Amino acid sequence: MIAGKQVTQDQVAAILQLRRKRSEVFGHGLFSDPAWDILLELFEAELAGRKTSLHDLSSIAPESTLARWVAALEERRLVVCRLDPLRPGRFQIALTTECATKLSVFLTDAPLLARLH
Repeated sequence: MIAGKQVTQDQVAAILQLRRKRSEVFGHGLFSDPAWDILLELFEAELAGRKTSLHDLSSIAPESTLARWVAALEERRLVVCRLDPLRPGRFQIALTTECATKLSVFLTDAPLLARLH
C-alpha cells in the first residue's frame, strides 16, 4: 500500500455491502459492473489477508463471465492468476501491487469513504 492515508478493510467491505444492498433493493442483474466488483472483492480480501479463487467470486457473476473478466483484468495487468497449490484445478487471483496502489489512491480520495466505518 501507499504511505499516508490508508483505506481500511471495513471501508471496502462497506462499499461492497452497499453494492449488494442495491441489488437486493432493485433486483439482481439491473446493475452490472463485474470488473469493478472483482477489483473491490480482491482489494477487500487483500486487506483482510485472505487468498481468493475464482470460485470465491461466484456471487458476482457466473464463473464463465468471471473468467472472461479476470482474463481482461489480467491482460491489463490489474490482477495476477496462479494455480492454487492446495486445490488442484483452482486458480488464486490477486491484485497486482500497482492495481492495489491505484485502488488505495482512488478510494482514499473519495470523500464518501471517509464517512464509511
